[in-house]
Amino acid sequence: MSLKSELLNRLSYLLRRGQFDRELDEEIEFHIETRADELEAGGLVRAEALARARREFGSGARAKEETRAAWQFGWVEDLARDVRYCGRAFRRSPGFAAAAIVSLALGIGANTTVFSLVKAILLGGLPVRAPARLVSLHQPSGAARLSYPDYEDYRRQVTSFEDVAAAYPAVPRSLNAQDDAERLWGQLVTTNYFPVLGAEPPLGRGFTTEEFHSAVVVISDSIWKRRFGADRGIVGRTIRLGGQGYVVVGVAPPRFSGHIRGLVTDFWIPLGLHEQAVPQLQQGARGRLEQDRNQRWLYVTARLKEGLSPASAEAALQAVAGRLDEAYPRGREKRRLRLEAADALAMGLPQAKSLLSTLMVVVALVLLVACANVANLLLARAAARQQEFGIRLAIGAGRSRLVRQLLTESLFLSMAGALLGAVLAWLATNTLGRLQSSVPYPIALDLTLDGRVLLFTAALAIVTALVFGLAPALKGTRAGLSFALKGDGSGFAALRRFGLKNSLVVAQVALSLVLLVASGLFLRSLRNAASVPLGMDPKDVLLVSFDPRAAGYTNERAEVLFGRVLEGVRALPHVRSAGLVDTPPLSLAPNAVGVSQPGERAAVLADIYGVTSQYFGTLGIGLTRGRDFARSEPAGLPAAIVNEALAERVFPGVDPVGHTVNWEGMPHQVIGITRNAKSRTLAEKPRPQIFVSLEKEYSYFWGMAGVVLSVKSDGAATGLAEPVRGLLREMDPALPVYEVETMADHVDRALLLPRVCGALFGVFGGIALALAAVGLYGVMSYSVRQRTREIGIRLAIGARPGDVLRMLVRQGAWLVGVGLVIGLGLAYSVSRVATAFLYGVSARDGLTFAGVSVLLFGVAMAAVLLPARRAAGMDAVRSIRYE
Repeated sequence: MSLKSELLNRLSYLLRRGQFDRELDEEIEFHIETRADELEAGGLVRAEALARARREFGSGARAKEETRAAWQFGWVEDLARDVRYCGRAFRRSPGFAAAAIVSLALGIGANTTVFSLVKAILLGGLPVRAPARLVSLHQPSGAARLSYPDYEDYRRQVTSFEDVAAAYPAVPRSLNAQDDAERLWGQLVTTNYFPVLGAEPPLGRGFTTEEFHSAVVVISDSIWKRRFGADRGIVGRTIRLGGQGYVVVGVAPPRFSGHIRGLVTDFWIPLGLHEQAVPQLQQGARGRLEQDRNQRWLYVTARLKEGLSPASAEAALQAVAGRLDEAYPRGREKRRLRLEAADALAMGLPQAKSLLSTLMVVVALVLLVACANVANLLLARAAARQQEFGIRLAIGAGRSRLVRQLLTESLFLSMAGALLGAVLAWLATNTLGRLQSSVPYPIALDLTLDGRVLLFTAALAIVTALVFGLAPALKGTRAGLSFALKGDGSGFAALRRFGLKNSLVVAQVALSLVLLVASGLFLRSLRNAASVPLGMDPKDVLLVSFDPRAAGYTNERAEVLFGRVLEGVRALPHVRSAGLVDTPPLSLAPNAVGVSQPGERAAVLADIYGVTSQYFGTLGIGLTRGRDFARSEPAGLPAAIVNEALAERVFPGVDPVGHTVNWEGMPHQVIGITRNAKSRTLAEKPRPQIFVSLEKEYSYFWGMAGVVLSVKSDGAATGLAEPVRGLLREMDPALPVYEVETMADHVDRALLLPRVCGALFGVFGGIALALAAVGLYGVMSYSVRQRTREIGIRLAIGARPGDVLRMLVRQGAWLVGVGLVIGLGLAYSVSRVATAFLYGVSARDGLTFAGVSVLLFGVAMAAVLLPARRAAGMDAVRSIRYE
């Protein structure tokens, strides 16, 4: 029979299945009747002839099964039949199905959530043409910045690249629209930036070579839609950024946000406008920035020629670097570059890699615990169905057919768990997406459950089904036919010994202990972080961030503005004090400078802040010696205030007030000493800090955080938000006020990492504890049920209920004890990976290990005690008759 004919026959059966089955029944009956006629003709009576004919024919069910296999699409029919059978079976056991599905949903949902984070941070890639051929140039130290002259030389001389582009990221500018000013973030880029990255604007165009110094701009797709209503007529119009006009020449592709993954970019302007857009960059340059080889300010991205490997391009790059070293030596420092995939992460995100690795291990453990739990449930269910399996084997079903049926049930449960897990992951990623980071520029990560995440979830469901379903399926169909049909109610005799089921319980207890230890460590860490002394008083303090430079203010105009702002805010009702700072504490972004006494070469690295008068009083940072800054400082050296940590390091045993201190070679007179306060993180030890006058030295502070006005209220700080915002809007409508929050919320945000860790590990630990308790309870309940007759005999021959209770509790305690010992060993081995995320607690804290062990043992023994008490209270006679 040809393949076509066979296919048509199978389709014909699928469409006329009922008729084919009736004809098959008639044909089988015809064969039996014919044989019976022959036997009757030989001398047997009709009834005996029919019985003998049926015995000779064999199993009619098997004959039908084999015949149908030749007619139908076997696996499709079997799968559909198995799925229908699963649905009916689980409707009869809703408790079992719900417990298994919820267990799997928790495990799969946790893994899907963490994978969506991994995809966003580690697997994101760039939405550009042929991203695999994009590379970025890095120095061996990891720094990714080159000078403009070096960039031009590499671009001209390295022939392995199609082209090379350069960019300076994170340029803040205000976008003015009537009286609403919004701070946007842009990049300075070379005119070949979009062609090199393979991200040509779908509306308008990129930059031409002639526009290197022109006031033109490409805006992002999100800004085009949000601020300009997706108006296609935007191309050619002039918009005002930082008070200056730029002609829009194009709109970037959707989802494209530049070459630094995670960093939100709203616009791109030509690199030649750097003096206009970021004049502070010119500070320290010897002549024009475009000619200074010592000013490394550019991030460089290159596109490899097709067919060339990064290794060959890197070799060519080193040859050019060697020639540049000869032509433009840098003393002992040599130009050495390496190539990396051009999907660099925004600052702060690389540190998330180690946390993600830890989370991946944790959620894998949670899934393993869930699998062990469901496997135990399936084992118990398979043992209870031994008679069903025996009957099916007796009427002709093969063992492989039963195994396939049981695996289908496992897959059914796993897929249902995956669906529910995907919903839980969607809720979790939405919650994570709303969390704010403490870095001073906008970060956006794609946490959507896209096709890759859903594919991962589906694959996880299939693997999970095999992990927890295969062993019960093989074990459940192993018993022989006669054993199964005996119906002695013993189930798997091996379960009475240390068999698979007990091994799964031990594994559950051990893995749960590891997760609970991690939960305990992170929760203790969170408590420590929340109670750590700040060195300041955040109560009733409002922080209002605005950016004069984004609005086009020069240093001189900004210094005048600061005086007006402070004078106006201090005159508002309910304001007790107000001050300015370039970067509020606990923001992860203060600059660091070398500080020393005059004439000393060794310097102490200290965080530097620009502040105004009343800043210390507003934040509750006490002055222990000297005085605060004044609006009109006396003539002479500029003033500086140091904290106690810096005073001890630079002036040991000496009162520094009145002495001179140098930072970056600039002498300042110390006028005061403050108490130590937190600077970057809650976990840090006191860091040396130096404060200088923001009003006198604003030109030094050209960071990205703008300026933050801190206001102390005599009541709730939030009540001052609108008056302060209105005052700033009244002074200059073009001044972008981009963030208003209380100092308490700001400090609370610094607890984000320990809080997220504590919450995640607390949830995972709780899930593991619940799963372990349910698993142990299920095992003990099943064991008691299977041993009902044995327990009845023990009671009948004189055993007391207390003896039975102690016997069962002792057996359960032994399982839990073995699991605890193994779990303690595992937890001790892996706990050190959490060291980097803990506050004030050792990764091998004995109190946590002991406390968690006692907790898990107590919960586990409670799960054991319930079925043991039920067994001890049995009636001996009824137990002996139990079947």
